[in-house]
Order: sequence, then C-alpha cells, then structure tokens
Amino acid sequence: MYNTLVMSKQFHKIQSCIALEAYKLLLSFEDGVTGEIDLSEKIGRGVFQALENIENFRQVRISSDKRSLQWLNGIDLCADSLYLQIRS
Repeated sequence: MYNTLVMSKQFHKIQSCIALEAYKLLLSFEDGVTGEIDLSEKIGRGVFQALENIENFRQVRISSDKRSLQWLNGIDLCADSLYLQIRS
C-alpha cells in the first residue's frame, strides 16, 4: 500500500485535529476522511515521553503545509502515516 501511495503521488493533507482524552486525536483530512488515532501506547516511550503531560499533548498543531502534526518539543507525525492508520 505504501508503494501505491508513493507511486501515485497522492499526498494527504490534514484539515483539522482535535486532542481528545486518553491521548487520542480526532483527525479530518481534506478528502473528507475522518477518524480517531490512539497514541496512548506510544506516550511515555522514547521521544513521546515529553507528551506524557496531557497539557503538552494538547498543544498539537497542524504544520503550515498540512502534511504533519507537530508539537512544540519537535515531535511530528506524518499525515500519510496517520491517514493509513485511519483507513486500515
């Protein structure tokens, strides 16, 4: 599936992101796909340790090109990866 995404040059853009309780995000993409991402298993591990504080987690922002989610401490998540998680 990843190769199909790269080959078609279909890049997904995030339209909106809402931080929910329990380290979840509600995402909407420009093509209308909407879904919830659960990051609770990543929180507290590696670079995600900084997001263990729920207030830090809630500071998530959409990048200016809408191709990723970003936090102030430099953590970012690719829109295509998030899109594929929602669609699977």
